[in-house]
Amino acid sequence: MAAQLAFDAERFTKATLTDSPTLLFNNLTADESTIAFVHVNQALMVPIASALSGDAVEKQVIFSKDSAPLFQVRIVTLGAETFFVLCSAVGVQIYDGKGKALMHSHALTEGKTLTMPSGAELGNHARGVCSTCSADGRAQVCVGSVGGGIFVFEYDGARFRTAATLSGRGSGGGGGGDDAGGGHKAPITDLGSEVDSYRGCAPAGAEAPRPILVSADDAGVVNVWAANSSADFAKLFGVQLAAPVSAVKARGNQVVAAQVNGVVSFISLTSQKVYCELQAHSRYLSALDLHPTRDVFATVSEDSTVGV
Repeated sequence: MAAQLAFDAERFTKATLTDSPTLLFNNLTADESTIAFVHVNQALMVPIASALSGDAVEKQVIFSKDSAPLFQVRIVTLGAETFFVLCSAVGVQIYDGKGKALMHSHALTEGKTLTMPSGAELGNHARGVCSTCSADGRAQVCVGSVGGGIFVFEYDGARFRTAATLSGRGSGGGGGGDDAGGGHKAPITDLGSEVDSYRGCAPAGAEAPRPILVSADDAGVVNVWAANSSADFAKLFGVQLAAPVSAVKARGNQVVAAQVNGVVSFISLTSQKVYCELQAHSRYLSALDLHPTRDVFATVSEDSTVGV
């Protein structure tokens, strides 16, 4: 059962921020020294040490190369290196660990608006970010899109390159989660992998992370992919959940998926089925994350509670 902890002034510190996170899926990311989030059309960095001091915190802006609306900023770790990934209405931008040097840019080419199978028109943008490590030992950053496609960017230790695009709506599959070759018909909401859950490196004593990618979308579909190489991600299976998925993570033999209706689903990689569901919140569940070294996860919801 999830633990809901009351605020304790002796254990927790309130940080006074001049700008608050915009209401978006998974709009808060952190590493050991920095937290980052999107506020309107800015990606902001806040030093954790300053936040814990209890004083007003000075924001640091990651200056995007364009003025397009932002939908997510995510800190990803590849080995010993950290990067900031910005998802906007026009594409993906990857910055160095200081948020200053642009290392790679990838433009969305499908157009400014896309027509969904339901007939609704949505503004195109990138959303859903994670790191992956393929079976051949290569490191990647993967980013999803409204069109259902997933972009794979390989990192060779010095630079990024666009290695592959996992097809979305154009593949003709994935809408029900059971097409062996298809991707997603609905907009991607989040991506996850085991190496990403460990923040780029498994802790001492843990088994090597499985070379997989997990993707989720607005239609409640969760797909699991085998990361064979940067250019070869093969779909293993898909699962249809009852509601849109706001967050998805992978650890060991299971996938943890948070749905907007407050339910957290646990999917077995062995049986390829949901084996447990938890009603974690009574209202919109907007984010979920795994502890980097312990098998513990946290959720946050519009019901004003944090579940651990």
